[in-house]
Amino acid sequence: MRPHLPSSADGWRAALAATRRDHRPAAQRAMIAADPAADAARWLEALSDRLWRDAPVADAA
Repeated sequence: MRPHLPSSADGWRAALAATRRDHRPAAQRAMIAADPAADAARWLEALSDRLWRDAPVADAA
């Protein structure tokens, strides 16, 4: 994570070299869920349940 993008070719070279040097693939893989689509679906279902539970009921008449 950088506070800003490099403004020169040398800056980009240094940024890419640092990224290659400091990259930790195992740490990156550890952040990826086994089934992210199912996790997102569960979160959306829980959110919609909560929103509907708190929604006012309209009068049927």
